[in-house]
Amino acid sequence: MAQTTDNGERVTTKTYDEANNTQSKIIAGTSLPDLVGGFGTNVTFKDFELSAMFAYSIGGQIYDRDKSYILNQSSAGRAMSVELLDRWTPENRYTDVPRAQTTSTNWTSTSTRFLYSGSYMRLKNISLSYNIPRSVLQNLYLANCRVYIQGENLFTVFGAEGIDPEQTVSGLSYMRYPNVKSVSFGINVSF
Repeated sequence: MAQTTDNGERVTTKTYDEANNTQSKIIAGTSLPDLVGGFGTNVTFKDFELSAMFAYSIGGQIYDRDKSYILNQSSAGRAMSVELLDRWTPENRYTDVPRAQTTSTNWTSTSTRFLYSGSYMRLKNISLSYNIPRSVLQNLYLANCRVYIQGENLFTVFGAEGIDPEQTVSGLSYMRYPNVKSVSFGINVSF
């Protein structure tokens, strides 16, 4: 870890609290993506119809505040992440998880170690439907009948585990529910 002295010189320290001072802070990026968009398709074959809609974001960063909370060792009796088993020790020097110490509980302070690329692509919606032919519907006195299955948020490509890439403009994740995956079936009927 490095800290900045009063004259601007960066020096190495073994104490996280010394490295985590105001002078050592840097701007590590922005939460705003470079490009946001979506694309879709709609394919019809005979009485079948398949439609899909994708959303994507390229660039920007997300700070995983939930992960820093899970890794915090300050509360007795609270379960901790297995990632703590990879903490710094004299035998395990090449890790981004600081050493556990009883003199400080700030070892999960704000750090680029919890910063992830915000780039992702998500299948927002997919639907497969079948329109029952009018020749069949005439005997049932129906004008139209459509049977469908639809899914939402079924597939996401994202580089970080455990957080939803669709965050607020601030780029902070903190106890937010992710977009729910859902599958539904239905029938649309008109007389």
